[in-house]
Amino acid sequence: MKVKDRVLKREVDVCCKDCSTYKCYWPRLNPGIFTQGRGYRSYGDRRDKEWLCGTREIHGCPDKSEVLISSNRMPYYKDTYITVPVR
Repeated sequence: MKVKDRVLKREVDVCCKDCSTYKCYWPRLNPGIFTQGRGYRSYGDRRDKEWLCGTREIHGCPDKSEVLISSNRMPYYKDTYITVPVR
């Protein structure tokens, strides 16, 4: 779903209509396709100029219980995510 961001004045791809009021909301340009060892590369079409929620793209949307409505948009900090130890 896309909603219009008030600051950017652009359509941003989000998971629900209220996402722009959540603390985890982080609009960013679509970085393209990530390949391990190579990094990001562009799609080469109109998707390169689209905006999306960076938190949703990188970490996925957090649980609704963890998301607080906030007036100022701040990136969602890592300490709010559950970390799984790597063996």
